[in-house]
Amino acid sequence: MSSGGTVYGVPQHLPVPEAHPLEPISSYGIVKVAIEQFIRMEARLHELQAVILRPSKPYGPRQGHGGVQGVIGTFMGRLARGEPMQLWGDGSIVRDFIHVRDLARLCVAAAETGASGTFNAGAGEGRSIREILDLIGEVSTLEVTPEIRPGRNIDIPRVVLDIAAARQAIGWQPEIALCEGLAETWAWTCAELAPTPLPDWLRAPFQATEAALARHRPPCPTSSGKAS
Repeated sequence: MSSGGTVYGVPQHLPVPEAHPLEPISSYGIVKVAIEQFIRMEARLHELQAVILRPSKPYGPRQGHGGVQGVIGTFMGRLARGEPMQLWGDGSIVRDFIHVRDLARLCVAAAETGASGTFNAGAGEGRSIREILDLIGEVSTLEVTPEIRPGRNIDIPRVVLDIAAARQAIGWQPEIALCEGLAETWAWTCAELAPTPLPDWLRAPFQATEAALARHRPPCPTSSGKAS
């Protein structure tokens, strides 16, 4: 499992295919590229069938909310605890967010089909951090007002992955819409962190039926951050 968000560096074009040059601008990305090279070396030396997945920004239930594993988990965790959020820059940074179940399905499918090679794993469309905050406000029905911090030079402006190779070679494609995934993630976050009693539909979100969840879910807005 590599990283589709860091190994490419600043993309030369969008969406980013697997053949894009690997030019990471962070130590995390450099380490991921090195691990990929070790895997390829071992595959050549020992005639192994290696599969490298480059996920974009996974999110979903059970993601950490301590500020390490991703902006969605971090934002929701702070919102549920009534703590301030920090927005680095103006929120225009664009990322490709993939639900954890879609990523898990790809991992299983890659193993079962006997595919080999390197594959991007994402939704194939981009959303800005500001859009994510707006959607979190919609699914939570709470006011989201982050503290604005200076932008960081390690943040790549836009990353959207080309997922055509995984579709063609593995027969996989993402299925969970962002607003649906955010609603489910918010339900799980509240069940984990909210200090006040929860309604029944939030108390056991994974036992609730899809119809029950849908009654509390806003309609999916149209994305304005698709790659062009």
